[in-house]
Amino acid sequence: MTTNPIADYNAILTRYAPQIGEINERVHAELKRRRILYGGAVSRTFLRPSILTTTQFAKLERACNVLIRAVNTILNNIYDGSIEKMGSSLGIAPEELEITKLDPGYELLVAINRMDAFVEGNSLTFLEFNCDSPAGIAYADELGEVLRTTPFFAEFEKRYPVQGISGRKALMDAFIRIYRQWGGTDPMRIAIVDWKGVSTSPEFDLFQAYFEHNGVPCIVADPRDAAFDGRTLSFGGVPINFVYSRVMTGELLNKSEVVHAFLHAYRAKAACFANSFRSRLADNKVIFSLLTDHVFADRFSCEEREIASKTIPWTRRVADTRTFVGDVQVDLLEYMRKHRDELVMKPNTDYGGRNVYIGAEVESGEWDDAIEKALKGDWVIQHKVKIPEESFPVITGEGLTFEYRKVNINPFALGGRYGGCVSRLSTESIINVSAGGGAVPLFVVEA
Repeated sequence: MTTNPIADYNAILTRYAPQIGEINERVHAELKRRRILYGGAVSRTFLRPSILTTTQFAKLERACNVLIRAVNTILNNIYDGSIEKMGSSLGIAPEELEITKLDPGYELLVAINRMDAFVEGNSLTFLEFNCDSPAGIAYADELGEVLRTTPFFAEFEKRYPVQGISGRKALMDAFIRIYRQWGGTDPMRIAIVDWKGVSTSPEFDLFQAYFEHNGVPCIVADPRDAAFDGRTLSFGGVPINFVYSRVMTGELLNKSEVVHAFLHAYRAKAACFANSFRSRLADNKVIFSLLTDHVFADRFSCEEREIASKTIPWTRRVADTRTFVGDVQVDLLEYMRKHRDELVMKPNTDYGGRNVYIGAEVESGEWDDAIEKALKGDWVIQHKVKIPEESFPVITGEGLTFEYRKVNINPFALGGRYGGCVSRLSTESIINVSAGGGAVPLFVVEA
């Protein structure tokens, strides 16, 4: 018998339509109680998770593990370990290169990565990687826990036993491995570090509670409050030996005069940092050009080449140059102008869905202007990928209805392996929580 877990979930939910307003209020109250907040407001969510079959998930997990392995070895594979060469190729600013060159004390280029992907049927496509302060791990855990308390989810689980992976546990396990590799022998003492008052700060409290519940002391701190005596990094007199860095690298270096103690501690290896500043090399959309350009194909394993060719869209850095599209060499700028409807252009290192130009959604004049802007900056061009849409429950004054939302899947690679997932929804082509989208947990079912 053919099963359709999404359709079945929506059918079960429909039977609860008379009580849906009351249930939704309880869910909202529980989210508020748990402080699942973004920008001071309860995180936007829906009464259904993203659902993948075990077959879809196996493909996602394998691809995630293979690609993060490729990214973690790309420095040595392509640039013979030269930070200068890689930094120049990827457009890393000189002021960032100095601190990027410092050895973090462990092997991984990227310890924490969120991989933005689209899954539709048997199709899997990665859109970009986020290695500089990726958020959402703890939120996803909590959203899943709250959703599982609802009566319709309990009914769904009777037919489809669900699997979920705790992102917080995977992150803590990754931290322990990294800390030991760094040389840590004392009990871990973690500081979650970012500016006071950032929109994602409630997630830090969720992490803090989880770490301490599992016997790992943890504080939340602002990098401006760091003190370093030449041996020990501390915040408010509390010594720490592990930094979970959530502050954006560019923002940190732009304020170097007020975070000098924090940076000095990093340079002295007074604590283990994850991510390290070296991960900035991979938080770079040009990384996809290295994975999709056949010039570098022999630098990767057969499995890495296979996965990259099937899951990563053609990507290039915008420049007045010639390159290959498939086996055909083209003038890049000419190709960009002729194939506008097939392309997306965006800044190399920006985040939050800002300054993204979708060729099919802008006029030719605006596209040409964007190309000129891109040539003066650091931008990438990428083949547009199809964005999946799924039916999700929406509660209005009239009651329960179902509307289509664009969906992406965001698996986390933690310590070099898959470690949980969040999913984001939007009515717009640019899917981003900071740009007004919503988030839901991901569950895996046998179907």
